Amino acid sequence: MASRGRRAKGEGALYQRADGRWVGEIDLGYEGANRRRKPLYGRTQGEVLGKLNQAKRNLAAGLPVADTRMPLGRYLTGWLDGTVDPSSLRPTTKASYRYIVEKHVVPTLGGVRLDKLKAQDVQFLLKTKRDEGLSDRTRQLIHATLRRALGDAQRTDLVGQNVVSKVVAPRPERDPAKVHELALEQVRTLLEAAKGERLYALWLVLISMGLRKGEALALRWSDLDMGTGTVNVQRTLSRVKGQGLSFGATKTEHSRRSCFMPAPVQTALQSHWVAQEAERLRAGSVWEDHGLVFATSTGRPIEPSNLNRQFDTLLRHAGLGHERVHNLRHTAATLLRAYGGVDLHDLKEILGHSTIATTSDLYGHVVPVVQRELMNNVANLLVPPADGQAVT
Repeated sequence: MASRGRRAKGEGALYQRADGRWVGEIDLGYEGANRRRKPLYGRTQGEVLGKLNQAKRNLAAGLPVADTRMPLGRYLTGWLDGTVDPSSLRPTTKASYRYIVEKHVVPTLGGVRLDKLKAQDVQFLLKTKRDEGLSDRTRQLIHATLRRALGDAQRTDLVGQNVVSKVVAPRPERDPAKVHELALEQVRTLLEAAKGERLYALWLVLISMGLRKGEALALRWSDLDMGTGTVNVQRTLSRVKGQGLSFGATKTEHSRRSCFMPAPVQTALQSHWVAQEAERLRAGSVWEDHGLVFATSTGRPIEPSNLNRQFDTLLRHAGLGHERVHNLRHTAATLLRAYGGVDLHDLKEILGHSTIATTSDLYGHVVPVVQRELMNNVANLLVPPADGQAVT
């Protein structure tokens, strides 16, 4: 518990906590027999004084002062409806926040007062959900949603600290049966089977550039610069419950990025454009011009679930077992590490990860392969192998 450290001279309602933060209290009057006070927080005495003066002006003008004693459930509802900026989130992300709040958080902690919420309450919630059989991934999402919500509460002085940040988030283990990369020979077999198909260029983009499925399906021709050989990833396509297909922001701010197009990808995309123009002529007035690089035969956005089915068909033609489309992204990253010698920092930028930790967790295991290949290359330069045989 934070102690009331030294008080500011002449300011009985303003004090500095033991952790260095300043706290001011504004008197909101009586509610029944109880006096209500609202704490305001800041890093400096001047910052809190400014907030206190503004709060007093609001009271004098009859404007509301935020109630820190509201139940967590009421705060989260208002947070979802007003605080979260939809322009900064993918529609699926905001829908996920709402589901997590309404399905998992509110039934367990909704009645807890916002200013009384403790780290132990969050730990209890996560343990309860584990006992109910929820996966580590879902509990990680619960933690992330609450952390963002309470972070916004802290920034607006509804709470003095984000207690969720004190709780260690569950870390789901990677399931190799679901999340893995294809071997190089499998990739070659897959691309050979895809030759001549209308979406060959899409499969090549996913495998060689590591775009997410939604990012590739949202690409417009205006995002491609053949002169510089780059692609600007700006948005993503997804299906949102109650909204249908929707173009929205990328997964994170870092996911908005410029990617290099290898020469074979540029060639495939040029051929794809020619084929698409032919489809446009055949479709005539039925064609819907969304400017999409990858579209249906009538120009409409491709349904992500339909792409999954087309991928299953392609895998069968190639004689390969079931795979997720997202595993092509893992394949691209692994190939870039193992055969391209791309370091983790560059790979982070290529994939659009928010942190290097994410990239390292997923692809750090490829380091021994990369080291072996690069060291062999250097050794072969210094001591040319006999009979033209490279040392392996």
